[in-house]
Amino acid sequence: GSVVDMAIVIGPTQPPSLAVIAWTDLNDADPAINGRGFAATALLTAALAATALLTAAAARAWARLQHSRSGPPSLAGIPHLPLRLLLFFLALCYGAIIAALALMSVARRWSYPALFPEMVAFSAWAEIIGRPGALYLSLGLAVLAAATALALALLWFEYLPAARDRMLTMACLLLLALPPLATGAGLYRLSLVT
Repeated sequence: GSVVDMAIVIGPTQPPSLAVIAWTDLNDADPAINGRGFAATALLTAALAATALLTAAAARAWARLQHSRSGPPSLAGIPHLPLRLLLFFLALCYGAIIAALALMSVARRWSYPALFPEMVAFSAWAEIIGRPGALYLSLGLAVLAAATALALALLWFEYLPAARDRMLTMACLLLLALPPLATGAGLYRLSLVT
């Protein structure tokens, strides 16, 4: 739900993402449109699974390559040049994301084919500066969530035996995947009843 909510809040004038289209279709009472939403949800789930499998395969291949190569690796076990390229690529991606979010925050209207917004306004920023209570609450919740996650990760790494890592990882992944699946199934059932 949070990806859909964020897409709706950030870009109501943007072309909707597949998650937003799926969410809208799942909320429709027409069985054909509802089925299309369920198919889009299945497609997104399959894409996530394929990405996870490809990432796992790449990690295994990288580990095999590391074991077969000689030479001093870096502290992370990755040779220095690929590590620098990876860090540069990640910095470039995050920089592009931050730039896009900053641009979208001042875009009043930004229709699909246009490369840049048609109208720019700083009224949203003026409202946040004028009433900073929501900003402080959001920052406080973000710091609290990050501190809680850091504390849990430290507890996990320091006190949990390595034999239980796989089980705890699966439990964490299940906790991340279960709410969207339950929500989608519940909405599907609700649309069939109404």
